[in-house]
Amino acid sequence: MIVWANLGASFGRSCFTTDFLGRGCEVGDDVLSAIDDNRRNVVATFWEHQDQARKLTRRLVFLTWLSAVFICGGVSLIVFSLVGDVFMSLVAGAAIGAVILVRGAYVRLSLRGGGVYVAEALGGEAVCRQSATGQERM
Repeated sequence: MIVWANLGASFGRSCFTTDFLGRGCEVGDDVLSAIDDNRRNVVATFWEHQDQARKLTRRLVFLTWLSAVFICGGVSLIVFSLVGDVFMSLVAGAAIGAVILVRGAYVRLSLRGGGVYVAEALGGEAVCRQSATGQERM
């Protein structure tokens, strides 16, 4: 493991660093270029993962809406088969759709609190960094 620091342009592409034993050594262009390449790959990989996450989120939102439509349609068909009235089946489907919309709006508004709200909703507790014990940090 190499811990490295760029000491500025006055030293060119080589810089002084320490290895995992703390011994000083000078790092040349080949190591620095490998580190630069690795950084570029990490950054590129990060943005690729971001793009993939956006695509998957869009797909998930679409499938959620599609499932809500199928649920409303299924309820309408069941009510129509039981009652035989088209108006009642449409009212039942619309009522289920309204419940789904209201619940979705409630969840969306409640998640606006951010990560703190989500953590507390899942049973998490706030821990002060200065007074945190080893058990609290885990």
